[in-house]
This record gives sequence, structure tokens and C-alpha cells, in this order.
Amino acid sequence: MTTLTIFDLGDDVLVDTITKYLSYRDIFNFSITNKYLYNLFYHSPLSSIIYNILYLKKYTNNENHNVKLLKDFNWKKLFSLRSDPHQKLYTWGSADMGRLGYKFASVPSDHQSINPTFTFRPSGIHTPTNLDKFNNHILVDVIANGFSFIILTNEGSLYYTGANWKSSTSIYRSSTPGPIEGYDYYEPPSTMYITRDSNALGARRTLLTHLPSPDNRYDRDIDINPDHETITQPQGRRRLPATNLTLPPERLNPMEGINSDGSISPSSKPNVKESEFVTKLKLPPWHEEKDFKRKIISISSGREHILALDNYNNLYTWDSGTRTDVGIRLKFPGLDIIDPIEKIVAGWNLSGCYIESIGLIIWYTRIPFSEEQFKLNDFSSETKYFIIPGTRHNIIDFALGADLVLFIKKSDKKLYKLQFSVHEFARTEVGINIVIPEIESLDSFNNWLKNYNIYNGLNSNFSKVSCCFNNFVVFTDHDSILLGSKSDDNVDANNLDTVKVIEELQHQNIKSIEIGDYHYLALTTDGNVLSWGIDSKNCGCLGLGPKEKIKDIYGSNSIQDHQERGFTATKPLMVKNPPYPGKWLAIAANGWHSGGIYVPLNVE
Repeated sequence: MTTLTIFDLGDDVLVDTITKYLSYRDIFNFSITNKYLYNLFYHSPLSSIIYNILYLKKYTNNENHNVKLLKDFNWKKLFSLRSDPHQKLYTWGSADMGRLGYKFASVPSDHQSINPTFTFRPSGIHTPTNLDKFNNHILVDVIANGFSFIILTNEGSLYYTGANWKSSTSIYRSSTPGPIEGYDYYEPPSTMYITRDSNALGARRTLLTHLPSPDNRYDRDIDINPDHETITQPQGRRRLPATNLTLPPERLNPMEGINSDGSISPSSKPNVKESEFVTKLKLPPWHEEKDFKRKIISISSGREHILALDNYNNLYTWDSGTRTDVGIRLKFPGLDIIDPIEKIVAGWNLSGCYIESIGLIIWYTRIPFSEEQFKLNDFSSETKYFIIPGTRHNIIDFALGADLVLFIKKSDKKLYKLQFSVHEFARTEVGINIVIPEIESLDSFNNWLKNYNIYNGLNSNFSKVSCCFNNFVVFTDHDSILLGSKSDDNVDANNLDTVKVIEELQHQNIKSIEIGDYHYLALTTDGNVLSWGIDSKNCGCLGLGPKEKIKDIYGSNSIQDHQERGFTATKPLMVKNPPYPGKWLAIAANGWHSGGIYVPLNVE
């Protein structure tokens, strides 16, 4: 009897099926087990599939790549660009609380935006400006929340910009999805497991005491702690054997260095140097044997909380209850999470994740980390959560906003919403008999798509949804983009007028759209960034350059001037590129600030 091996499987199974169940690193290890697999993965017509899978596993938690539109897309080139060590991070917009990662004094004067209301003082940065702390580092992701940028490096390390990742007033307040019945136990930095540099800590305490907080949107649904005066301020897989192969000139595995014999070695790049406005977040102790191998592989952020997933399928949070830069590992009592977490999302005031075999898990608060846990070195917290019925093996994509869950089902390709007062829910729903909020079809969008398909003779489906606060964006797999929003009090799901279509965004191969308080950014597959909406108080968040020159470039109807209140870009306009040829490959926006990763072209 002939013994079958894995290599007797068809090439399509080896490339397109098995790899979907492997980690990024395991795909590389698997590919170098022998010459046949190596050539199949990287030098055959199927290599595009490999680079597609590698890119999606390594670099994105949020992008939209429509298979119908991108079947001939050059994934190898995109992967190579995102792995380019010459890439740079740029930020722009409001510089309040140091959130852009640098000081005004270090920014060229022709990048600074002036607000005449405040005796012509700089109010922000209107032109993308390099945050040079991250130069010569490969960045996996950059995202934004209401007060900061969160940056994930190739080494799996996490950093935030500015005085803090949350409001300066959070030392007196608690909000969902953090604990609302107290704060995590805190001891002075001298006794903490890991702390930031003492000089940086002192500087930040000064900033947190004196810098103003932004728009009061970030203080919604928050409890004032009546006792605030007493608060102290603040499974890996086994590696397959490598063979002696000659690797191609491009780095196939930018996660870590690759030796000439194909083996993997630790990265030689030093960590990003911390500063007054760039700080590293720490993972808590968890498992002594695995701690040194742990790295963060995916991140998301809400109003003032951060969510991270590591390579051992653990979730961590930094939120309003966190008193230091050390994260808290999340637990889900009664839930055995073994299968991989497919996607994580931190909404405005709640969080969620999707596990194929379980469904869409939503949590709205957690138990404070206690002094007893501190003494036991157990930096973990139990969440209060529910699983949305009918979502097991049935989610295409999902997004979270303020008191809002949006998701697309595989079974009927429709868009659904779940809307409830998260803060009230966290206070009243306790125990195991939780009454899950009602699920509703978002008929305005579903009817729009149905009519669109009938009129155009298409079979288009929703492919992605993203959300920030009350605004959201829905993509279709035929490159239509629909915008929606809800008021603070209510949303009429049956009103077709709630669907907004911007003609300049249709059929333009938009990869992603990021949303701030009142502005939007869109990233195209060509590597351009478009922005529109309100540039609040001339803070520069649109990245279009000086206000007085925008009309000269785009015409008199391109913006509406509101004097000291700022101005509105009435249609998507091109964000200014850095002064050398290149492509934008990732974007971030929230609050009154924006950012992106820019990669130069033809660099030797």
C-alpha cells in the first residue's frame, strides 16, 4: 500500500487552503521545507495567492480588497512595498496634547496652520509631517483614537503618541468598555512590574495636569467618580526544519530577519526610541516560557481605549480603568477560546471580536484588576459580554461605533444593526440571563443595494463596513461606497434618504476609509489619499495645505470657509504628498488628527 504524504495534495490545496489555517510565520516555515514547495509558493502562477494571504495576515485588520475587482492585482508588489524599510510615518491635524508625536518647534513654519481666533498662534499642522521616531522601521499598522496615534511595529511592539492614549480627565472618570465600578489596582512606578522612563513619566504628569481636553464629544456617557479625590494619579506551532535554499532578493518574511540558509533570526533593528510624545505600551506578565516570544499582531482603538491581539490568541486592553502603560489580558468567563480570533474591533464605547466557530462576541465592560491579582502577578480581567445570535460561521465583516454594532451576514449578504445604550446596559445587565439587544435589518442600505443591482443588472454584495462614533461607511464588491450616520438619539433604519453616495468615491478602487470627528480620509489602490469634511478650527486634519491656497488649486467651490470655525472641503480632495515620489499604503484618522504610512518608490 502506497503511503500518502501532504505533498500528494493538489497544488491549490497546498497554497490556497492549508495556508489559511497557518500563521504568517508558519507559512514561511512551511514553504521552505523543500524545493518543490518553495518554487510553488514563490515562483509559480499561484504565488499571487500566497502574497495575498501573507499581506492580509500580516498587514491588515481593516482594509477592503474586493476579489472581483482585484483578481489580477499585483499582491507581490504591494507586499514588497509594505515591507520596505524606507517607509515613513506622517501625521497632521490638531497638535493638542502632543498627539502628532512631535512639538511645534520641530515643524517647518510652512506646515503650520494658523487660527486667527487665538492671536494667530499655530492651531495645528495642515501638511503631512514626518514623525521621524519611526523612520527605518517597518510598521504593521497605524490607527488613531480620540487623543493619540497607536503604532504597531514589525517587532510586535506597540507605541502611542502624545501625553496619553486617553483624556487627561480620565484619572477622575471611568467609561465603557473599561470597568465602571472602580479602577484597576495601582502601585507607584517604583513597585510596578514594568514602567516607562521616570523622566518621561514626570513630563507626562505635568502635561496631564495642565493641557486642556479636546471637544466634549470624548466625555460622553462617562461617570464622575464621587471618590476621585482619593485616586492616585497616575499557542505557538512547532517550527518546521529549514532547508538550504537561495532566497529571492526581496524579504519574504519582514516579520523577522532571514539568514542566508533560510533560518529565522531575531530582528537586528533597535526598538523605537521613546520620547516625551512617543511611549511604548507594555504587555503584562503571562507565561514565563512564552513571554519573550510574545508579540502583538493586530490592534484597534476606540474613543480612549486600545485593543490588541497577540500571536498566542490573547486579547489585551488599555482603557479608562488602566492606571499605567501595562495592558490587561481579557478573559471571557464560560467561553473556551481555542480557534483563532479572526478580527478585533474597538468601537467608540464597546469592543468586539469575531471567532468563526463561536460568532460575534461583544463586550461592554470588565471587572477591575484587583490588589490580590497584582500580588499574584495575574494581570487579567473578566469581561461582561454577549454573543450575537446567528453569527456563528456567518459574518463577512463587522464594525462598532457609539452604542452601535453593524455587521454583514454571509447567509443573506445583508447589513444588520444592533443599537443600545452601552453605558446603561453595563449598569443593569448582570448575571447570566442577559437580554441581548434587538437585531434589526438596516433596510435603507439593503434596499439601496437591491435597487442598484436591479437597475444595473448586477449581483453586487456588501463586502466591508467601518465606523467611528455615529458615522459609518459600507463597501460593496463592485466598488460602490455608501456613507451613513445616526443622530445622538435615534436612527431611522427604514429611511432611504439616510444613504449618502459621494460620486467622486464610486468605482475608484478605494481600499479603506477612516473617519474622524467631522472629517474623512480615503485610501486608493493607486496609493493616493483623499480627504473631505470639516477642518475644525483650521487644525489641518484634512492635510490639504494652507487654507488660502486650496481654492487656487481646486477651485472656488472646493471649500466653504467658516472663518474661525474652520472650513469644509465639499468633495474629496487630494492630500498633499511628501516631497518625493511614493505611495500611501495605510491611513489613520480620528478626532481632529490624521496620519498615514508613505513608501518611497525607486529607492536604491
